[in-house]
Amino acid sequence: APESRNVVLEEFTGINCTWCPDGHKLANEFAAANPGDVFLINIHTGGFANPGAGQPNYTTSFGASIANQTNLAGYPAGTINRQDFSPTYSQNSSGTAMSRGDWDNAGALVLADSSYLNVALEGTIDVAASTLTVDVEVFYTGDGAAQNKLNVAVLQNGVAGPQVGAATLYPEMLNPDGTYNHMHMLRHLMTGQWGDDIDTTDAGTLISRSYTWNIPANINGVPVDLSNLEIVAFVAEGQQFIVSGNDGPIDFINFPFQTNARVLDVLSEQEVCALELNPQVTVQNWGGDTLTSIEFSYDVNGSGAMTYTWNGQLAPLASATAALPTISFTDNGTNTLNVNITNANGSADQNASDNIGSVGNIVQNSGLGNLRLIMRQDRWGSEITWRIRNAQGQVVANGGPYQDLSSNGTQVHTHVLNLTSVECHSLEVNDSYGDGID
Repeated sequence: APESRNVVLEEFTGINCTWCPDGHKLANEFAAANPGDVFLINIHTGGFANPGAGQPNYTTSFGASIANQTNLAGYPAGTINRQDFSPTYSQNSSGTAMSRGDWDNAGALVLADSSYLNVALEGTIDVAASTLTVDVEVFYTGDGAAQNKLNVAVLQNGVAGPQVGAATLYPEMLNPDGTYNHMHMLRHLMTGQWGDDIDTTDAGTLISRSYTWNIPANINGVPVDLSNLEIVAFVAEGQQFIVSGNDGPIDFINFPFQTNARVLDVLSEQEVCALELNPQVTVQNWGGDTLTSIEFSYDVNGSGAMTYTWNGQLAPLASATAALPTISFTDNGTNTLNVNITNANGSADQNASDNIGSVGNIVQNSGLGNLRLIMRQDRWGSEITWRIRNAQGQVVANGGPYQDLSSNGTQVHTHVLNLTSVECHSLEVNDSYGDGID
């Protein structure tokens, strides 16, 4: 049956682009408001995507060519179905690139338009062989343009990395470790730069195509996570004007092991005052069976081991984070937390090679010696007091109030304190008027 057009929003972005997180947010909100009708492709390209020292490279061999045909004038930019909405929605007087504030308005015009074709697809990942096969069907409900090209894009979600401006513009996407959660990142075009030719576009024509990609372990040094891949197919008239598109599910087959839990990451405090840690371990089900229990053994510096059993439902390739009970330890100066999976689903894990994780360079801050406390009062210093409590809640130091200033401004007070106990301390600052210190 004839359908309306779906939106394919190609966003041009980069990790060093200050306003790009706002573009990500607006695109995600537009897609969430139109589920099943809007599909996002985040293309890292241009100067803001060039990695600096120690930064990951999220660019592809495809992005620059796609961006270069848009006439974009700044980042973030985006195209809605590579359609020219100028001059109403355009960064320049002509071209397909538009600013982020126009994406939803231009997208609404596409969603209200009819499509002469429908697109459907599904994918299969052979885990052992690390291959992705995508089967696509295009059915023409009306006569199409003379030159149609079928495109299949492979995207990746959950890519943890840097992003300028994230903390201010899109803090919801920050991970616990401070990295940014990149979504819909273009990793590969299975049909090449501009797609696969469709020769017959008459009404009633059914096009069936199958494509296979040997998934590399990484692209430009950035790991390809099989569990977080996404596929989107769309048909364009030549290199521009995307008629419509769709996404599809991915099934997983041929797991090397049926029961295989693996450690992805281990987190803990890097600096502690008390000699105890609160570890977290992220695990992934890399087997064909659903995991219902995982037993962990963990220690610090190889002694004082503790055990913990996680229970739940973890589907193949899904991941979960478990908070392990607090563990105490003896300080060795520089300490290491070790975590090991000892069994899964009540029996030995079939692949023990990926069961271990650790965090090193954990140090104790003793809290002894001189502590320099710098208080910067506002005009109303008589309202400000502070106190330091030890682990038992006892006040071991206090200060204030201060003299009021004659006019608006600030004044710095430096206090040198001596803390004699090895324990965690807390600082409390109070403003008696209740309007804070500004």
